[in-house]
Amino acid sequence: RGLSPAELQSGQPIGAPGVRAALRLLEAVAGSALARQVEIQSVDVSSPQVLHVTTRPGAAITFGLDNPVQAVRRWYLVRAEGQRLGREVMSLDLSLSNNCPVLWLEARTPPLLDVKPVKPSPDPNKNV
Repeated sequence: RGLSPAELQSGQPIGAPGVRAALRLLEAVAGSALARQVEIQSVDVSSPQVLHVTTRPGAAITFGLDNPVQAVRRWYLVRAEGQRLGREVMSLDLSLSNNCPVLWLEARTPPLLDVKPVKPSPDPNKNV
């Protein structure tokens, strides 16, 4: 997302740095453990400094244009910590080098089964 049709010329390389960064990011994800854990729905290259990635089921991850392998590694670590805490990433900003603000969602839990109460057994010591 974020490219105008004029920027897409058949047979011509795309000069937009965001597009090259997006391709490097997709390659880094494909070569990581995240490839089996997340599905990237879209990559928006309209911002000149960052990439906005949306995953299924709707997490929003922001990446800088540099060092996609390190950013994917950081994403994996944040995601692993979320799983340990029983949470899923809703929003994560990996464009910052010393920080990564994250918003969490509670992880989905399976619905509880409707359990019927157990009747107490009659007292075997009681004489009738």
